[in-house]
Amino acid sequence: MIIAINIADVTSKKILLIYKNNYWVLPGCKLLKKENEKNCLLRECYKDFPLTKIYIHKKYKSFVVKNLNKNTLLLARVYLGKVEGIISPSSKISDYGRFSKEEVLKINISEITKKIIISLIKDGHL
Repeated sequence: MIIAINIADVTSKKILLIYKNNYWVLPGCKLLKKENEKNCLLRECYKDFPLTKIYIHKKYKSFVVKNLNKNTLLLARVYLGKVEGIISPSSKISDYGRFSKEEVLKINISEITKKIIISLIKDGHL
């Protein structure tokens, strides 16, 4: 099982997504062995967005999907938080954007991102 730690930054009813590997996804990364979840998230966000400040407010929920390409399960643990500062594309991230609930379901998002977005909408975060 692959464990990913993600941040859901919903500001003014718009969610921050990054474009990576042909999909729009939440910022985050794979958890390394013996790594603290919050440290994992901060490590990756600062690597991808060096000119930002990351605020982690609280743990939101966990989501699971089957990764068909690798025949494994993907567990995403999502934290509510905020990314402030300058976000610029990098070698891994070709674009980023903030999307309303109406916009986000019209773009190419990954299966697990869709599950997370639907949950955020149902819970009134987006």
